[in-house]
Amino acid sequence: MSHTLALHPVKKRDAIFLWVLFGWLAFALLPSWSLDYGLLESTRDEILAAYGWSQFNISWLWYLLPSLLLIRPWQEARREQRSRHYLDAGWAFLCMAFIVVSATLEGRGLGYATLVLFVALGAIMTLALTRLEWLGGDRFVIGSLVTIVALIGVFIVWPSIAIFIPMFTNDAGEFAPLAFMAVLSQAHIVQVILNSIALSIAVGIG
Repeated sequence: MSHTLALHPVKKRDAIFLWVLFGWLAFALLPSWSLDYGLLESTRDEILAAYGWSQFNISWLWYLLPSLLLIRPWQEARREQRSRHYLDAGWAFLCMAFIVVSATLEGRGLGYATLVLFVALGAIMTLALTRLEWLGGDRFVIGSLVTIVALIGVFIVWPSIAIFIPMFTNDAGEFAPLAFMAVLSQAHIVQVILNSIALSIAVGIG
């Protein structure tokens, strides 16, 4: 009598649970806010105040929002559940944007715990895009692309926006759409623009 053994694929735990837990671990062990004098030269009270859990503030939302991704089955989602993967990637991106914008409005820098949280959110985006089989589902390529885009956004795009915002406000800090005309009409600004254009033309010709 022959018996047929049906091999069922082993259901793995969804790695998103681990990455969200990784973010909360950083929240507990590392400062969520930056230290003005660094970790070694700050006082004990300053270090304690930099921890997000030391008082109720906006940094709690930075970790609570990604935790909404835990409302999901324990097992890893199938590739066919594309809406689930799009939700994971989109929500992780929105959480990153919320962290940067809210920290800017608070006027405080991001701490070590927040950097770890960015890594966790980037990993969640990478997992989701891999399951969607973007770029052939190559996890390394997708992870590298997510990292590059994040670095460009944090170190180039956002600082550029922060630089241009004062151009559209007056001395009282009120929004003034035409205020930038007064800035652009200044002689040294015009000279910088002309030099940049001349340099671009020279590089193009060369």
